[in-house]
Amino acid sequence: MMNLRALRNEKGLTIEKMAEFLGLNPSTYGQYENGVREPNFSTLKDLSEKLNVTVDYLIGRTNMREPLPPTDDELYFEIKRIKNTRVKKAVLVLLKEMEETDAPASVVKPY
Repeated sequence: MMNLRALRNEKGLTIEKMAEFLGLNPSTYGQYENGVREPNFSTLKDLSEKLNVTVDYLIGRTNMREPLPPTDDELYFEIKRIKNTRVKKAVLVLLKEMEETDAPASVVKPY
């Protein structure tokens, strides 16, 4: 599997710690790194979360580590799912302020 050993080393994790996190035998995890075995989809998702990269990056389909930002439709759907009306309103106000100032999220001050 492409990138797996390098990513684990970047995080300062041992094979044993990765195997423990995934609920696997260390030899099984080592086989993933050596390309002897391939993880199932559930394990790929867990690996991507632990290593903070996309599944596509793990399997070598892209060189982009981070996922693309969500589309407006995806953001709208996620905001609609917020149950707490105060939180929902705060998120909408923040998004409006970001849009008006054309500022990245890291620049806009929270309320």
